[in-house]
Amino acid sequence: MKTLNRIIFFIFFYFSTAIFAVLSLPLLIFPRKYIRISLSIWSYTVSLLLYLLFKIDYIIDGKIKNKQVIFAIQHQSIWETIILANYLPKPLSIVMKRELISIPIIGYLFRKLGAIPVNRGKHIQSIKTLLKDTEKAINDGDNIIIYPQGTRVKPGENKPYLPGVFALYNHLKIPVVPIALNSGKFWYKFNLSGPGTIKVSVLNEILPGLKKQEFMKTLQILIENESEKLLK
Repeated sequence: MKTLNRIIFFIFFYFSTAIFAVLSLPLLIFPRKYIRISLSIWSYTVSLLLYLLFKIDYIIDGKIKNKQVIFAIQHQSIWETIILANYLPKPLSIVMKRELISIPIIGYLFRKLGAIPVNRGKHIQSIKTLLKDTEKAINDGDNIIIYPQGTRVKPGENKPYLPGVFALYNHLKIPVVPIALNSGKFWYKFNLSGPGTIKVSVLNEILPGLKKQEFMKTLQILIENESEKLLK
């Protein structure tokens, strides 16, 4: 039964993604808030399907203040890029791999939504472009989302936190809000299992002014310690 549910879910997930993307294309000529509405509908649809097929629900703990911040989110699953991103205060600009923004159709929508591409193959030039793009986004009133490890990490595994998150923190001079979660416990790549509750912890913000080593250590300890608790 679980195998059948996985097949049903992924067929519907990829089919609905394609349908929402195509139907959203005409919205490119309008302000991006209209594409956000389409994205919200898609997010709620995916969340509902997770609950109906696997009884996977979610709970978000912690206060989000009404001010511009950088959300540094632990990345275990596609879940946080769709459902958690839809929950966070708008407007948002998300730092993501350039390859994702190069995908036909979907890439246009990502750009319209405020996606900020990062080219991991050209480190120095990429950081310069990243700082320029995020500064523009902040000036436009956006919050920023970045995944500090740069890729999905299986729950319980350790991968380094990349320096891009400090570059933003140091350049933009706004707080970083660490977010820990356990989404990979229920959805990691093509593995889906339930029932259960995806738990998200919005942690205390890191105020501007820390040096690189102190900032990176603080961020990693906050997220990893909380994540370890959520996985129990």
